[in-house]
Amino acid sequence: MPIASGVIPEGYLYAKGDHPASFDSRYQESGLVPLDAVIGVAYPVF
Repeated sequence: MPIASGVIPEGYLYAKGDHPASFDSRYQESGLVPLDAVIGVAYPVF
């Protein structure tokens, strides 16, 4: 189920995959990512 539309609260990130089937922040089950849960930096490799 998609998350509700609105403003992303301060202290959270919206994580979006580049594939249409990505299980990312668009879904309530994974949701927004709290900043304190971020443990690294991702870089695209293409």
